[in-house]
Amino acid sequence: MRKVKEQTELVNELLPEMKRNLYPENPYITTRMHLTNLAVYLELIETLYSIEEDFFCTFTQEERKIIITFDPRISSMNYLPPPLND
Repeated sequence: MRKVKEQTELVNELLPEMKRNLYPENPYITTRMHLTNLAVYLELIETLYSIEEDFFCTFTQEERKIIITFDPRISSMNYLPPPLND
């Protein structure tokens, strides 16, 4: 029973502190999650050697055209543009 009382006291001490931190002092400032560096398994690096490269980089305009051209959902479309009015 003594342990339960001790834990209850600890929780009661922490609750006001948590309530105080719920609302930021300035509503226009928000906190963001910190970046985390992940370690990759050695076997995964050996298998997928390109994993160490920056694979979140954006594609160039030419690469985008190639990817869109070979997309099976798009390549099966038969688009006929409307005739131009002269």
